[in-house]
Amino acid sequence: MQHTVGIVDDERITRESLSNLVPWADLNLAVSFTATDGLNALEKMEELPVDILLSDVRMPHMNGIELAMNVRAKYPRCKIVFLSGYTDKEYLKSAITLKVEQYVEKPIEIEELKSVLVKIIEQLDHQDENLPNHGFPLSSLAKASRLIKQEIATELLKPQKGGYGFVHSRFYPLYFDWKEEGKYQVSCLHSHKHTSFLETLCGIMQDIEVVGNSHDYMATDFGNGEIALVTSLLDVSHIGIIKRSLELELGETLSVGVSPGIQSIHQLPQGWKQAQRICSLWFYVQKGTILFEDTLLCKVHEGRPQLIPTTTGLCFSSVQSVFLQLREQRWSDIIIVKKELYAMYLKMMEVTINEDCLRFEDFAEYSLEEMQKLLLYGMHVFGTLGNDTYDPKVKETIHYILWHYMDQNLSIKVLADHADLSQNYLCSLFKQNTGTTINNVMMDVRLEKAKKLLRTTDLRLYEIANKVGMADPNYLSSMFKTRCGMTPSQYRDGVKK
Repeated sequence: MQHTVGIVDDERITRESLSNLVPWADLNLAVSFTATDGLNALEKMEELPVDILLSDVRMPHMNGIELAMNVRAKYPRCKIVFLSGYTDKEYLKSAITLKVEQYVEKPIEIEELKSVLVKIIEQLDHQDENLPNHGFPLSSLAKASRLIKQEIATELLKPQKGGYGFVHSRFYPLYFDWKEEGKYQVSCLHSHKHTSFLETLCGIMQDIEVVGNSHDYMATDFGNGEIALVTSLLDVSHIGIIKRSLELELGETLSVGVSPGIQSIHQLPQGWKQAQRICSLWFYVQKGTILFEDTLLCKVHEGRPQLIPTTTGLCFSSVQSVFLQLREQRWSDIIIVKKELYAMYLKMMEVTINEDCLRFEDFAEYSLEEMQKLLLYGMHVFGTLGNDTYDPKVKETIHYILWHYMDQNLSIKVLADHADLSQNYLCSLFKQNTGTTINNVMMDVRLEKAKKLLRTTDLRLYEIANKVGMADPNYLSSMFKTRCGMTPSQYRDGVKK
């Protein structure tokens, strides 16, 4: 029995080469048609259904994945082979899910294609004639094409081609049958490690029965660790299930912002902006929170904050004042707030002569409380705490420690001689100004430098001890455990994980 073939490719040379170079008659095959894209192929299949469809993946108007889904729905007996120079992983996964027989890369080797066709012919010859000639359920097809659903969600949330009108005309009803008016909501799921987890989310949405079936959600990845999830209205318990399932899979904490209910699919772009804004408020609360419009008890002020002081006069009281005001007046322009606080952080690091600065991208993932602890701890450790109000001799002593902490002979006597004061008077003046002792500051500085070496090098403990001015590595280990709550090796292992 002779079987029929359809060739679909937007490149004329590919269509002609396949038509002319493959020995179709020798394989007992006949080319019924060639087509320039998926839409053109579907039109021709209405009149000339084929047994085998050779199709490119990336084509205008209707790509190979969309074509395969339509063919699977209408002609389940048809065998599909993808031809493409693109080895895109997502397209490959769609090909597998749609039960495409083979994926042949361009440039096409005729012998390789012949081998594929021989196997398909054998399958066709032994195919059950009683196989029902109806397509897969639409829900199964929609579930199979996460790539298409992502494209739909992206267009509905950030319209570039016409929004709902474009989506409805192109994808209805095969993989989009949402009503124009309904009850929807948009959630922004944020990874503080900027992890891309769309695939994980889609798997979880299929596994847990909180949204009925696969038509009840759409999701897309907007980058920087932000995933948009569009659903019918879900209560907080269902959102919590999704969040906890993701966190278990990813091994990290996620923050979630949920938009108010949306009555029309045309309002999805506004809903996404609301979800993003609400999600960003984790900064004022804490990471790992599910946030709604009414989550914050105190008002969020619109606009840019005017309360961050210049960093030229950095001191403990000014920093405390900034964080106190930010807790009382929560500004909506959180990026500006973070940039102002980052400028303060950089000034603190500059004054402390510390080289181990966080990048803004990492700093921006700290909550307000974490930023406050970071700045105040850094100022305490490196001696900038109230530096504009310190006695000049105290500031001179602090900076001498910062420059000479690696000297094993550094001592209170050395510092007193450098400051031209007696040891007792220097110790008393230092404690009066800073609230701590010279020995505490020296040890804090040395331990911070030891932490950096543990994080960034493979040096042994005795080598690290020598570099931070401590002759005895056992003493370093003991002080590290006392002040940091773990041994140096435990700290290094934790950083590697």
